[in-house]
Amino acid sequence: MFHQGGRSAGGSAAKALAAAVAVCLLPALLSGCKIRAPKIHLKDVTVASVSLTRMDLNLDFLIENPNDLQARVYGFEYSLEVQGQPAVGGKMPPPVPPLPPKGRQTYRAPVSIDYARFGRLFSELQAGKAIPCRVSCGVTFNVLGLPLPVKFGKDITLPFFRDLSWELREARWRASPPGVELVFDVTNPNSEAAKVTGLAGELVLDGRPAAAVSQALSTELPKAATTRLTVAVDLAGLEAETVRAGLERRCELIFRGRFNLAPPRMIRKALPWMKENK
Repeated sequence: MFHQGGRSAGGSAAKALAAAVAVCLLPALLSGCKIRAPKIHLKDVTVASVSLTRMDLNLDFLIENPNDLQARVYGFEYSLEVQGQPAVGGKMPPPVPPLPPKGRQTYRAPVSIDYARFGRLFSELQAGKAIPCRVSCGVTFNVLGLPLPVKFGKDITLPFFRDLSWELREARWRASPPGVELVFDVTNPNSEAAKVTGLAGELVLDGRPAAAVSQALSTELPKAATTRLTVAVDLAGLEAETVRAGLERRCELIFRGRFNLAPPRMIRKALPWMKENK
């Protein structure tokens, strides 16, 4: 009798557990959904502070949950590798807010870079050079009790700016001094104004390189906005004649290249002070 009762109690517990699992799985089964791992993106890297000894940054990770169910977040670890050297980083303190169904959320991860640990960083920042880095993180999500480990990595440079996007709207010949006026629509996707220091690349006429472009600029593009920007490019000699003749013949002229940017405002503000106290 004792053994029969034990088996009966065990059977009841098993049935209760099965029922609980069925209740948990029912929404997923009814919707016919497939459990998928959330996606991690690097949204932004912002400078929190700059001092004589270190730089404090915030890594903003945007995570998307493709499921119809909430995703819990565990073991959120992140790191920043600087100049190919061992990384600095940390772990998101619990409890980490969960991801809502079909939702997205930004998680902020602070890191500090000690200049003493990365020898060239201080001088290269002063010289306005870009510092190669790699941002990484590992997160374990949990959907309906199913663990979903996800790893993320992205190569960036410091100072970090997302690239400007632009479209060449018009190219006009300018007789004196000889050159062209390039009219761009430039979009700055960053969370602060972008200071443009130059335009570098080449002008191409009907698919053939026509003139090199290396033009210094000093203009500021407002944050998260598209700006109409006219850039006067000086030309001389054969390049000037080639471009002028091409525009007169209504040849297609395009620009291949990029806008150069100054470091973020926080670093620009700190650099003169750092130089004086080196």
